[in-house]
Amino acid sequence: MKPILLTIIALLISSCSTSEHVVEDSIVEKFQLQSNQALLLVRVVESQYTGKYPYECSEDECVPFYFWFVYEAEVLKVIKGNFVSRHINFAALHHTNYSKDVTNEWYVQVAEFEDRQTSHDLGVEYYVVAHDARAFY
Repeated sequence: MKPILLTIIALLISSCSTSEHVVEDSIVEKFQLQSNQALLLVRVVESQYTGKYPYECSEDECVPFYFWFVYEAEVLKVIKGNFVSRHINFAALHHTNYSKDVTNEWYVQVAEFEDRQTSHDLGVEYYVVAHDARAFY
């Protein structure tokens, strides 16, 4: 009897740890993808502030408001588009870094950089076109 009970407990625990990520249709329907883009549900593993911004701004004339952040993330689900890797590194333009509430299950619409210099400077191939998360609601 004891081995059967232990087996049942082990099966219950393993089924909880491999749960499927539920995609929110109300979030997904807001994205308009082009053919060269993908919509992914990701969990950020690491983020890095780069201090770089995509426009000219001399120190005495302006204060930068948006900066590139670089993310390393686990792909939880490919919702739309062609993307096959379970990991992705991408850049996103923000005012500040997002909390784990947002990045734990983050919907990101990504595309490959057309500007090879920016891609090289940031060390990533992809950038965020649009994004959303349950934490925003």
